[in-house]
This record gives sequence, C-alpha cells and structure tokens, in this order.
Amino acid sequence: MRPVHTIKNGKRYRYYVSPPLVDSSVEAGASGWRIPAEEIEGTLATAISQHLDQPAVAADLLENSSTERSSAARLSGVRSLRDTLRATETRDCKVLLRQIVGRIDLTEKTLRAAVALGPTLGECNDEQNVDGFSFEIESPIKLVRRGAELKLILKGAAGESTVPDAILVRSILDSRRRLHAYTSGSGPMTVSAIAAAERINPADVSRSLQLAFLAPEVVSAILDGRQPAHLTATRLQRLDNLPLYWDEQRALIG
Repeated sequence: MRPVHTIKNGKRYRYYVSPPLVDSSVEAGASGWRIPAEEIEGTLATAISQHLDQPAVAADLLENSSTERSSAARLSGVRSLRDTLRATETRDCKVLLRQIVGRIDLTEKTLRAAVALGPTLGECNDEQNVDGFSFEIESPIKLVRRGAELKLILKGAAGESTVPDAILVRSILDSRRRLHAYTSGSGPMTVSAIAAAERINPADVSRSLQLAFLAPEVVSAILDGRQPAHLTATRLQRLDNLPLYWDEQRALIG
C-alpha cells in the first residue's frame, strides 16, 4: 500500500491506498483498500506495545542485547518505547513508528510488521549489530467497511486494548466548541457565521451541533474506543433527527 494525502478545508488527511486505486479509479474498474493512516498507525502501535508487554519478550530482548549497558537501563528503554506507543494519537508515537517499523504486510485477516528497536535504544553501534533487538509481530485483525474506507480492528490478546477513533473524538470536541460559540452570551454566533469562520458548509455545522447532546454513555464509549465498529464520524453526523432521549440514542447507535 502507498501513503497518500489529500487536503480538505485546509486540513491534511493521510491514507494508505492499494496501488491500483492510486494509479486508476473504481470507476475504471480498479479495486483495493483505502485505509486512513491513523487506523493503520494506531493499530500497529497497539500491537507492538502489547507485544512488548509480554514478560518473555522483554526477557528475550535483554538476553540478546549485544552491548554492556545494564539490564535495568535496557528494560527502562523498552518500557519507555512501549509507553510512547500506547499514546497512539501523539506525534511522538508516529515518529517512533517511522523509526522502528521496517515493513508492514496487511491481509484481510492478519497484520504483520518487521520491527527493529536496536537503533532507537542505542543497541546497534557497529555493522554487525544492525539487526539487534529485531523481531516480527503478527496480529489477527478484522477489516470493517466504512463507506469508501476501511477500519482495522485488532483481535486476540492485542485487541483487548481499545484505540479511540481520532476522527470520532475530534467530532465530539468540535461539536462542543461550536455549541459554545452558538450559545455564548458574550457574543453568540449563527450557524452561518460559524461555518464562514471555519470555511465549511453550514449544513456540516448543523449536523455537528447535534453531537453536543449525545448521551454521556455514548460519549464515554467513543472516548474509550468502545463504540460499535460500524460507527464513524460521518455516519454519526448524518443521523437524521438524533433522539433527545438518551436511551433512544443508545438503542439507535448501538
């Protein structure tokens, strides 16, 4: 898959796209996958951090170290990398993934990646040790269709750790911010004024505002990454007449 990006309303969106879809189009008969970069990167970071959590893996990394650094220092370094990977939405996590991941293979049921921690941990100081602290991970996944895009869901042990959907979380934050602008006593704004200020369609603002009235349980599930796999920001914003009663919202959203 190839990394691509697009800019919409001044925002940059990154994707990994199958080569046929880069070189051609669906209308021309091309087929393949189009997965948001945040999906692959977040899923991969979670899988690697879960892998590093295993006591046997940490012991193996320490045993195979080729330098004279203390075991405590090496273990601290591994834990620091693991903690960075857990913060999947941060820039530090994305930078770290670029440093340690050499290859990603994706099928409909499996995510595989070649990982090398050595250079980042300072464990590869000569040409003979360039592969120090290297390993491969393989995690079962499930691909869920999200319109023209796909969502990755980790299965098995690695899947026990949920990863919040950054786009959904951002939609919730945007809805609260726009509601505050719409109702602020110091200078309330109209829907059209908010849309003009953000350079978006007024209809998008209206659809966003209803998300500010989501049931607390629904919001908590989204923030924790526990929402239904089929729920996307687009689908949520395009719900017609979102019920005001929270129990009806829960029944509708799932």
